[in-house]
Amino acid sequence: MRLALLPVLVMLAAVGAAAPAAAQGLDLSERGNRPQAAPPPVPAAALIDPACRRRLAGRKIAIVFTEIREDGGRLIQQKRYAGVFPLVADALRRAGMTVYTQEEINRQVAQEEMRRFLNNEADAALTAFQRLGAAYVLRATIESRAIMNPMIRVKQVSVNVAFALSASSGGILGQADMSSASFTGADPLPVVRDIVREQIDGTVADLYASVCARGR
Repeated sequence: MRLALLPVLVMLAAVGAAAPAAAQGLDLSERGNRPQAAPPPVPAAALIDPACRRRLAGRKIAIVFTEIREDGGRLIQQKRYAGVFPLVADALRRAGMTVYTQEEINRQVAQEEMRRFLNNEADAALTAFQRLGAAYVLRATIESRAIMNPMIRVKQVSVNVAFALSASSGGILGQADMSSASFTGADPLPVVRDIVREQIDGTVADLYASVCARGR
């Protein structure tokens, strides 16, 4: 009787050993078909030439925002951009610069001086930001346009953020743009936060390269 059962036991053991392997193969196949998450952005420091990064290490920089509305008006109240400011500031800090906080800038730069600087009146940069002690000023200009998409009857917001890096003594050292479109509504700031979060490290690297190419 025992000899008769032996082939059966051997066959059952083989089936049991194959089952986990088959299950494992199916699991691997399912994982392979799942959509892969987008890779995280490469930090700005890894994109910048090491010699350039060392040259600019510790340099002080101020960040200011302005927003051009569809009617041509310009917004300069910096507290409106409190949700975007840290994304830009953190990328610059990761690249080695010292960044003034919004509170420090608002405390030492008068609103009239800010308005004149953001309206491209060069003498304002010489007075306000030299007094602050910044080596550079990074101006971010936000422009948006809301239109109704005729195909899906949803309001589409097209957003562009133009960065201009200046020396506090005057003169543009580098420029970079980022843009996107969204269907989130009329307020551009949620779109601005998304595109800045995705693209700021590459933008900072481009601005670094421009500064070092100019020997500044």
